[in-house]
Amino acid sequence: MGICRFSAAIVQAWRDVFREALQRGGRMCLCGAMAATSHDLAEDVRQEVKRFLLLGIEKLMKAGLSGDAAVQALVTLEGAMLAATLLDDPALFEQGTAAIV
Repeated sequence: MGICRFSAAIVQAWRDVFREALQRGGRMCLCGAMAATSHDLAEDVRQEVKRFLLLGIEKLMKAGLSGDAAVQALVTLEGAMLAATLLDDPALFEQGTAAIV
């Protein structure tokens, strides 16, 4: 992914936050949970979920990641959290996100 050491530390910090939420009773990121059913949301709510996801990508880019790396990191975290929750297997989160750090 070509992330500098500082950026890798930022991605690790985001990974830690997602992991902590998952460990607290299998909680999902609200953005990811809502995005999974975005076609059922009211349009104004859908737009806010979209805005929140784009804000996460923007924050990762400001921390030094390229646009592609920021997208890859955030969607990997969201997807791994969703899969680990669905399968009730926290180890899946670790396996799924190991490559981004």
